[in-house]
Parts: sequence; structure tokens; C-alpha cells
Amino acid sequence: IQDEFLYHLRRHASLCLKPVFLTSSLGASIDALADGIIAEYGKVVDLAKPILRRLESFGYDFEDVLNNPLFRVLLYVYSRNEAIIPIKNWTSPSLYTYPLVEALTGFSEHVDQWLNNQISRMLLEKNRLIDRVRCCPHCGLANPNYIDVCSNCRSIQIQQDTFLHCFTCGTVQPEKDFLTTSGSL
Repeated sequence: IQDEFLYHLRRHASLCLKPVFLTSSLGASIDALADGIIAEYGKVVDLAKPILRRLESFGYDFEDVLNNPLFRVLLYVYSRNEAIIPIKNWTSPSLYTYPLVEALTGFSEHVDQWLNNQISRMLLEKNRLIDRVRCCPHCGLANPNYIDVCSNCRSIQIQQDTFLHCFTCGTVQPEKDFLTTSGSL
């Protein structure tokens, strides 16, 4: 029942930006809707003040703009000065969900597509790579079976590049290192 309450709190236009803290974890999806987990009530004021200060810095009433799902997300991200973090959910076709965005926008499906649209419009930007998942271009189903990783540091933030091997000197380097200023090898 706490998860429903917190979801409805984030969904409500006049309450969605209010700081909300939990005293204990209720699961990753529910925790994502809160501003954090605190052990001491005395810390709530210290953690809530920066959020409220950023919201007050605008100096106007948000009542009208908070009816727009995009503005809810933008103001939430701005007031927290934090990134939107996906939650791993094995029941989701894409393996990750955005419970906070789902609550703020009211969209239960196609949140990934909505976020990508906002990124392409340059209203949001990608932060850091969490996981690399291959999805079917037709149905969107994720395939978690194959992920490229660096064999040395285990990072998933790698990219494919063309390398050339000079048999005369034995050098192996990216193709761009063999190009001259005119573009020839």
C-alpha cells in the first residue's frame, strides 16, 4: 500500500515535486520514487532544503505547467540535480524500467521511447552507461545474453573500431592513425 501511495503522490500535480523520504527500503522500484532513505528524522530538513531552494529559485507558481508530463520530469530532475536512474526489472520486455518517469508522466508503457524523444529534442541528456542491452527492432524485446566488455577492466563502455596491421614494421593501431592529412593510407 505504501508503493501505491508514493506512486499517487508523484502522480499528483500539486505534490509531485515535494521532497519525500523513506525510513527503510521498500524495494528498488519504490525507492526510486523517493528522494532517499534516512535513518534520522533530523536529516530530513537538511536533505529537503536544497530541493525546495531550487524550486523556489524560479519564483513562480508551477500549478499550470505541472499538468504537462514533460515539465514534471524536467522540474523534478532540476530540483534534485540528479540523473534519472533505471531499475532492473526482469518482467519488463526491455529489462529496465523508469518507475519515477512512469509516475511523473502517467505513462506505463513506452517510457523508453518517450525519454529517447526528449533526448533527441535536447530537453534531456544521457548521463552514464549502466548496461548495454540488445533489443529487437520490431518488438522491442531485450536480449541479455550477449554484452561486449573490456577483457582488461570489465567496462561495458567500449566501441568497435577498425584496426590495421602493418606487416613491414608490425604496428597494430586504429585505421585513423594510418591516415595522412589527405585521407590516404
